[in-house]
Amino acid sequence: MGQEASKRKGANETPSAKDKNFVHLPNTIAWWKDFKGFLADVQAVKFLTLDHFAASFAENDPFKEAKELTNLKKACTLSVNSPVNEKELMEEMLPWLAGKALAVEELFVEDGKHGLLKKLSKFKSGKITLSRQQVCTLMALAFFNAFDVQGPTFNHFSLLNILTISNARSQRSKMLCLFQYFSRLMEAEKKDKDFMNMQLSFERLVLRSAPDWSNSDQPMGVLLSCSGLIEDNHEALQADFANKFIGGGVLTLGNVQEEIRFVISPECLVSLLLFEEMEPNEAILITGAERFSTYSGYGNTFEYTGPFVDSNPVDSEQRRCVNIVAMDAIVAGYGGDEFCPELINRDMNKAFVAFSADTSMDKPENKAPVASGNWGCGAFGGNVELKTLIQWMASTMAGRPLHYHTFSSKELAEQQQEIVKLINEKKVTLGQLYQCVIKMDGKESPFSVVRQTFDNQN
Repeated sequence: MGQEASKRKGANETPSAKDKNFVHLPNTIAWWKDFKGFLADVQAVKFLTLDHFAASFAENDPFKEAKELTNLKKACTLSVNSPVNEKELMEEMLPWLAGKALAVEELFVEDGKHGLLKKLSKFKSGKITLSRQQVCTLMALAFFNAFDVQGPTFNHFSLLNILTISNARSQRSKMLCLFQYFSRLMEAEKKDKDFMNMQLSFERLVLRSAPDWSNSDQPMGVLLSCSGLIEDNHEALQADFANKFIGGGVLTLGNVQEEIRFVISPECLVSLLLFEEMEPNEAILITGAERFSTYSGYGNTFEYTGPFVDSNPVDSEQRRCVNIVAMDAIVAGYGGDEFCPELINRDMNKAFVAFSADTSMDKPENKAPVASGNWGCGAFGGNVELKTLIQWMASTMAGRPLHYHTFSSKELAEQQQEIVKLINEKKVTLGQLYQCVIKMDGKESPFSVVRQTFDNQN
């Protein structure tokens, strides 16, 4: 994440000022002609064993990083539930992926130029829409490690680490999720052309001015405490507990909420190529990235369990009605004082810009709920009660009900609903609750402070 500007062989030539707004795709780089020959050999099934393919990949990789594809081999030979076996991988999936990678020459034209793809740079609102065919081609290129590092403000879009690192079951499960995604698309090309022509959109959301939290007289909105998983809340705007470099460690060793979401919905991975890091007033909306896999566990126990068919409706723009909003919380667990008013305001505004996204499910008179949960409370060390209050106020300001997924914590759900009951009975406004929260110092639990503040209010 945030890697240094590349000095790798084949790095992009310095683009013109105008072209700095674009990703330069591999077919614009000098080494493409030779690499194209390697892809043509893969497509023609010139390699009959994984070892033979791995050796040729290592020789032809433009960045000389491909070595033993240990995880790729283990996933298809040792996993009883793998969507493909080694023979199917060599004779069907790899040739198909090579063909998809080669399609970059026809699928991407910007400003009359081939091989350009618009970036969604920080500080600027922006949106692009891609077809599933285009997304699949980008994923195939990432499989073959064909993208250079774009610089310190981008995550790096390459699947190479998933192909190689095999020191944990969770890594093998990432590979199986990718197999499932590619397998489904291979099948769809034969039987369901409409599926391959569906669209996905990627949008950077920028908050230009913060709400007047302190003086809001809005009544507090709905807060429901929910069981189950965020991705199963199909009619909601679904929160991604993001790293500021979108995707976090998904393509290395990360395996928590964001990383899991991105491998069960692999089309989200294209966002690593498109988006610079998020600023404190920014969020990212991905629409149409459906889910392809089921899983169990979390962290080191994450495990692929099988295929998933997404049955959400399709909107008027031919996007699956799946709306995922990425928002990064402050890092509280490493010396940061999350009760500092500046940091409370930062997370309030971050959640507000995320929850204010326009989704394909919203109706003029009724916005879809937002499905969230313990945002920033795992590796980032946040306080669950404080994050509950912050997200509730932000969702109220954005005009959305908050569906808070407690991840099976009955105690948290009961405490939340006690606070909801108190706030509703006392008719506490958003501004009043904000004034209570902004004065907290962390010495007492946030819910206790709310009780003490409003219990005796008439």
